[in-house]
Amino acid sequence: MELYRRAVALVLSATALLKFVAILRHERLLEQTDPLTRMPMSQLTLAAALIEVFLAVFVLTYKRSDLVLIAIHVCAWGFVGYHGAMIASGNLFCPCLGGGVSWWPWLGLHQTEASMAMALWLWISTFVLLLPTLRKRFSQ
Repeated sequence: MELYRRAVALVLSATALLKFVAILRHERLLEQTDPLTRMPMSQLTLAAALIEVFLAVFVLTYKRSDLVLIAIHVCAWGFVGYHGAMIASGNLFCPCLGGGVSWWPWLGLHQTEASMAMALWLWISTFVLLLPTLRKRFSQ
């Protein structure tokens, strides 16, 4: 479980860092309005980065593994839900990693798929790790 916590914290920290770099570099992509929330993309990106940093710290420092897994699962559900809503609304591009297209072209081409894969990994893996706890609670 400790290795999983560290991996999750690393992924969350890396995605938050990408967002902070995009904000500091004033990426043009972040000047747009998010089609779902109608918020400026820069504000939405900052909020997501702060959530990721908070969650990474929580994952590394909180003692109860079941609550850590629930927190990761809920946040991942939000990320997957956002992706799903973007797809349902016809927006196949999700700037969920904050842009970075001017300094890392690969990311600009693949950030939708990369961020969706990370969100699904977090969501599915926490569900699988929570199954024993759920079985125990519901069998009582």
